[in-house]
Amino acid sequence: MKLNLDKAAVQQWLEKRNSREAVLLFLAGLSVVYLFWNVIFELSLRRQNEALETQSQDLGKLLETQKQNLNSIEGIITSSAFARNLQKQKQLSSQSHRAGAVLQSIEETFVPVDLLSQVTNDVIAQQAEVALVSLKTFSGEPWLQTPGVKQNFSSLRDVYKHKIELEFRGTYFNTIAFLGHLEKLPWHLYWDHLDYQVLNYPEAKVVARFYILSNQKG
Repeated sequence: MKLNLDKAAVQQWLEKRNSREAVLLFLAGLSVVYLFWNVIFELSLRRQNEALETQSQDLGKLLETQKQNLNSIEGIITSSAFARNLQKQKQLSSQSHRAGAVLQSIEETFVPVDLLSQVTNDVIAQQAEVALVSLKTFSGEPWLQTPGVKQNFSSLRDVYKHKIELEFRGTYFNTIAFLGHLEKLPWHLYWDHLDYQVLNYPEAKVVARFYILSNQKG
């Protein structure tokens, strides 16, 4: 009841206002609406704009960081050191392929360690032209001694050489004939050292050292 009386009182009060006062009241109401819009909606828009500006700044920082990273990568790629390392890597890759091909080709020449006695017997059997003084065999040792080579070509680490050293007497032509017979043996002998000293011409003292390859150290 009181609310209805208040509404009626307000309506009567408004009806008593002249046109000038009505315009002022309208403007006052409009000001209240504008103030309300400014406080509520514009504040919300301002916060949204601030959030977008913050995101834009973060995105700009991210793009700048990526640009710096790309510049750093470009600097590394275009540097002479990178080019040298790339070339070295290509060389190592090529060498590794060649080493694999070499290993494959020599695997057929490997001699099992339990056949070393047969090798020495065959060598002794070829001494018809010379006088054999001594024959020495040595324990197996890695074929490749250089650490860098062994590290880069791991497939060649387990290849061993077994040395055999001969000392004999003979003339020059007898020595050539004897060594030729050794070359024809089926054991794939690899020459390591040859020392030829004339003692009493035409006889000479000869020390020959060769080795066979195996994938067993023995």
